[in-house]
Amino acid sequence: MNAVLTHVGQVSLYRIDWDRHRAEYGRLLIGEADAARRGLARAATTVLLQHAAVAWGLREVELEVFADNVPRLRSTRPAGSPFANSAAPCST
Repeated sequence: MNAVLTHVGQVSLYRIDWDRHRAEYGRLLIGEADAARRGLARAATTVLLQHAAVAWGLREVELEVFADNVPRLRSTRPAGSPFANSAAPCST
């Protein structure tokens, strides 16, 4: 079977502090319209956090999200999430 792989977005960790075993969740982007609302953001977040914990030994990932960004808050709260989640005030 030949699988067709398509890049639909990216997810990243920044400011990794190896001594304190923590990092900052930096970017999540699902850029293809037909890939939106399919659970890919949550799946990518889960895989990234599992890899960060198991392979890199990270224990905490900090995330800052605007309080009115409900889709982002949903996609970044997988079961057992190590996020030190801080909702930033909305700026209008």
